[in-house]
Amino acid sequence: MLFKKLSFSLLLLFVQLAFAQDKADLVLPSTDVNGNLVGISSDPMVDPSNIMNGRELSIKRESSIGETLTNIPGVSNSSYGPSVGRPVIRGMDGDHIQILQNGLGNLDVSNLSADHGVSIDPLIIEQIELIRGPSSLLYGNGISGGVINAIDHRIPKEAFTGIAGRAESRYESVNRGKSNAAVVDLGTSSFVIHMDAYNRNTENLSISGEAVSKYSNEASRGKGTLLNSSSNTYGGAMGASMIFDNGYAGLSFSNHNSNYGSPKEDTVRLDMESNRWDFSSELKELPSFFNRIKVRMSNTDYQHSEIDAGVVATTFKNKGTGGSFEMGHKELYGLNGLIGFAFDNSQFKSIGSESFAPNSRTISQSIYMLEEYEFNQHKISFALRRAEHQIDSIENKSFSTNNASIGDEYILNDIWTVKTNINHLERAPSYFELFADGVHAATGQYIVGNASIKNEISNGIDFNIKRKDITNTTSVSAYYNYFNNYIGSFNTGNQRNGMDEAVFKSVKASFKGIELESKQLVTDNLTANIRTEYVIAKNEDTGAYLPRIAPLKMGIGSTYQKERYSLNINLLHAFAQNKLSANELKTDAYTNLSLLATYQIPIKYNIELFTKANNLLNEDIRDATSYIKDIAPQGGRSIMFGLRGDF
Repeated sequence: MLFKKLSFSLLLLFVQLAFAQDKADLVLPSTDVNGNLVGISSDPMVDPSNIMNGRELSIKRESSIGETLTNIPGVSNSSYGPSVGRPVIRGMDGDHIQILQNGLGNLDVSNLSADHGVSIDPLIIEQIELIRGPSSLLYGNGISGGVINAIDHRIPKEAFTGIAGRAESRYESVNRGKSNAAVVDLGTSSFVIHMDAYNRNTENLSISGEAVSKYSNEASRGKGTLLNSSSNTYGGAMGASMIFDNGYAGLSFSNHNSNYGSPKEDTVRLDMESNRWDFSSELKELPSFFNRIKVRMSNTDYQHSEIDAGVVATTFKNKGTGGSFEMGHKELYGLNGLIGFAFDNSQFKSIGSESFAPNSRTISQSIYMLEEYEFNQHKISFALRRAEHQIDSIENKSFSTNNASIGDEYILNDIWTVKTNINHLERAPSYFELFADGVHAATGQYIVGNASIKNEISNGIDFNIKRKDITNTTSVSAYYNYFNNYIGSFNTGNQRNGMDEAVFKSVKASFKGIELESKQLVTDNLTANIRTEYVIAKNEDTGAYLPRIAPLKMGIGSTYQKERYSLNINLLHAFAQNKLSANELKTDAYTNLSLLATYQIPIKYNIELFTKANNLLNEDIRDATSYIKDIAPQGGRSIMFGLRGDF
């Protein structure tokens, strides 16, 4: 209730400030609504593959991180109904990708099961980065899919005097959803305070037809409505920083709460709460060989309860501390880079009838380095990371991992750039991959771990060619990853306790694919865009396809913008997914027609009205990457109205 009140108060403050200006000072805005506040930027040594921030992020914010990123080629959403969604990157999910908050793990248990939500809400995120290549080794070990870094600006990084912020309010027809968010920064040059609050409430999702797929033999679960898919989410944060001439030091506290239904279980709801402390400090331009130092630390207390018919059936808890210490150095023989140390210490507990993962403690310690060397038209990047992992659970297990990556950015001229990345990655198995043993009704499986699993080892290459001039951009990527021992959960075809038995094991596997994205200026006011993505993932031991892989997707769109108005139309066609693993059902092709219209109000501050329409053809859309695609399609035709702005 506190954060609900704070959200309303911040929103009211924003509106008052936006309309309190002198009429004589009225100026039509000449820039887009950006929502990008003080100090939002990538780490100097990080070269993200994709960055989403400002107005683009404001437009594309959805209820989950996974859904927000689906417009990036190669990224899909592993949805478990409308409230839960983790990204799937180039066919890889779970522990093959890493989701970070300000460069550190968020210590939720979303990687444990598909029905567990991510404890980061896009409503208050100011920038999202997708990181591949050598710089991904700054953040983790064996992250073959990629790193998602969500930056929230709760610890300000730059001097600022006055008040700045943003606010947003939305209503969506498909679930009668209402959401609000407000962010305010107060600064007195050397001291900056940050406050934010948000809330989202939705009813059951409207769908275009039957909930159960025509390929499934499950009993009917109704038509027109996805049962038990409502949600209530709220949270907020406070933070403050001291700003120095050559850096900053700051502290923040954040709270996130979410209560949502499980579409697979009509009487089950999940009640999530995460409390997090963050500390961050950076000093630059130091008079020594190591001329910059950065420290990050976080402490998280997370738990969620799975409530069946009003009674708590199972509770999952995860508490832990993580941090990193980095030192960047002056140029040495043409090399610019950094060395660092990182640690994670987490304690997991599960209590109840579906505590399929045992209590465990995981300790990881890593040292890493990243260097860049430029010569002629090349920029060479290489990174190394060595880590020790200790898992104390049913058995005590120790693992060592070694990771290496090298990349070359070759600038042919002012227009053409070619990038190549080669990597060798090793990932230690997680506690649940080793020791899981029990029923998990949310996925309809009896999950069995494998204590004999060794390090997952992969080798990959990523090639990208990009053409960019003043008005047009075209990018084509191709990649190949081969796993000596890919760790995954595979259905055995057996039944245990009335459910499908799924066992963790290592197999040889390959992932290969292609991505294309192009944006072209047709006229001064009209831009056209196209995108294509395709991935094939196979179990090389058997020749079978791996499960939950997105099909071929092709999209086309256009944006018309003039003065204060803009109109965007996009058409995305996903082909049928017939390349299936054992015991997996087909997903049909679909076409999603969407529209976005915006209008900037002619006042001093950037205030924008917008409306979004999705699935205008009201098709039965089922994501091949979803664990519950056979009983839970995406929403039917929807229209959303909103107001947002910044000052």
